[in-house]
Amino acid sequence: MLKIMLSSVGLHDPCGRDGSEGPVLGAVRELTPDILFLFPTRKQPDERLNSTEENCWNTVSELAQKFPAVKVYVRPLNLPDPTDYADIIKSLKDEVESIKQNYAQSDVKYFLAISSGTPQIQSAFLVLVNSNRIKAEVYQTINPAFLREGEKHTRLVETHFLEEENQIVRARRFFRNINYEVSSDELFNLGLFTIYPDRAQKAEIFYDLIKGYFYWDLYQHNMALIQLKKVQPDLSRFRFDKLSAIVSEQIGVLQQIIGHGQREDFLNLVDLYHNALRRKKCKQYIDCLSRFKRLYEGIYYYVAMRDLGINNPGARIEQQPDWVRSSLNKSGHLNVYDISMLYRNKKGKPIASGGLEQQLNQLGNQRNATINNHGMNSVDEEDARKAIELIEKLFKAVFNDRDIGDFCFSQGSMKAVEELIFSEL
Repeated sequence: MLKIMLSSVGLHDPCGRDGSEGPVLGAVRELTPDILFLFPTRKQPDERLNSTEENCWNTVSELAQKFPAVKVYVRPLNLPDPTDYADIIKSLKDEVESIKQNYAQSDVKYFLAISSGTPQIQSAFLVLVNSNRIKAEVYQTINPAFLREGEKHTRLVETHFLEEENQIVRARRFFRNINYEVSSDELFNLGLFTIYPDRAQKAEIFYDLIKGYFYWDLYQHNMALIQLKKVQPDLSRFRFDKLSAIVSEQIGVLQQIIGHGQREDFLNLVDLYHNALRRKKCKQYIDCLSRFKRLYEGIYYYVAMRDLGINNPGARIEQQPDWVRSSLNKSGHLNVYDISMLYRNKKGKPIASGGLEQQLNQLGNQRNATINNHGMNSVDEEDARKAIELIEKLFKAVFNDRDIGDFCFSQGSMKAVEELIFSEL
């Protein structure tokens, strides 16, 4: 196997001020590469900027004397500002890709020595490893003044933490985008492979919690309740007090929804409204329009129960009170048009005034012409926006000024949950 080492060059190469061996020489001594690529910073017209080209060629001379078997190649980096991350990463990426291409047919093991050069250059090497631009072992060279007895001059830098941070970032992004299943899967894998026991425990807890949100988003309230109740003791045990308080409230809401038989009441309708908001955010416009139609019907059913005394508006008309049957004189099930007429006849006014009922009917008919019902029409963002707007107006007409945004599963509440979860990881 061919061993190739890559290293930048710093002001302490080839030797420190006290004459001790510099980072590059120390790394070569212990890693024994077959080939070494050195990346000094090229000399610039502005003499105020430090260049390491001279240090590099002095290092090459020392290497030739001490390690003549090592083939050394110099690749100067043209960096007007050796602290500019963007320039450094681009330059190193191009060099690394060129080297990999040259040795693509060989069995190669790469080493990165990151103790020389500016902190920005050292970080850039880690970025390349983290982004899988190069698969390499990363080493730092220890200052001789800090060497313990029996300790080697170089130390392997574990890069597991970089992938763990990637997993956390991905999990958070999926959570924010309401892809709870994939977010929980990322945390499941984090819990399996993290090198930190405390993080493993937290990842397992948050995996269970986000799995609960996955079920809730699918409208599987019973499964969501099971998951949230499962995780609640762990939240208390780890003293996640703020998160525990939110989850406790969410458990209470789920219990109420399930306890009410998931009938049309304010809480259940608000939950469905927030589901519609999530469908719009996820660009699932046809599903948003479907939620609109169910909310439209559901709020009218609620009015039928609250204001007209119709205890089961979902039952067939033949099973409704006598006054309903005589008023409608038809068979089948109650629909929004029936409830609207009954309400107008009994109360002398419409459920929703100002042309709102007409707009609701129009959008409801539009939904019926999509693949969600009997048609093939598509649904776009404007349709979803209009659906949310009309439903919010209908809520206001029926429930007066009750706040449908004050909900423990609202986007604002879930943003707070996101912050509490991922700040702990």
